[in-house]
Amino acid sequence: MRGDWPTTLSELKVVARSAWHNPRETFALLHLRSRPGVELRGGAWLGRPAGVSVAGRGRVVIEDGLFAPGRMEIQARDDGFMHIGRRCSVEVGARLAVACDAELIVGDNVGIGPYNMVNAFGGSLRIGGWSMLGPHVS
Repeated sequence: MRGDWPTTLSELKVVARSAWHNPRETFALLHLRSRPGVELRGGAWLGRPAGVSVAGRGRVVIEDGLFAPGRMEIQARDDGFMHIGRRCSVEVGARLAVACDAELIVGDNVGIGPYNMVNAFGGSLRIGGWSMLGPHVS
């Protein structure tokens, strides 16, 4: 789909078909797409709506293929920039936060474990591609 919302008849049909078979997941995806400051480039599968908080010119870019089976949190504040690469998995209870003119860059094919707290405040944090973080990493 182009942009944040389906704009063509064929895109609307895809969303309607998905909503009929997977209403909770479709709602979670549309909720993420509707958040100001969040750019979703391609598809994602969310089991629950993400807790998203973007304020003070914070920005979040999520590439194609995000997989989040449980509730996760995304926070971007005070000119913070977050980029989540392609085909990443963010497990239940994980929190990704960026603030104070910092960058949080998550590479492609990264697995962020359950109940992780990944924070970038005042500097740059990069998680390289094909990395995996175990549970309860801070």
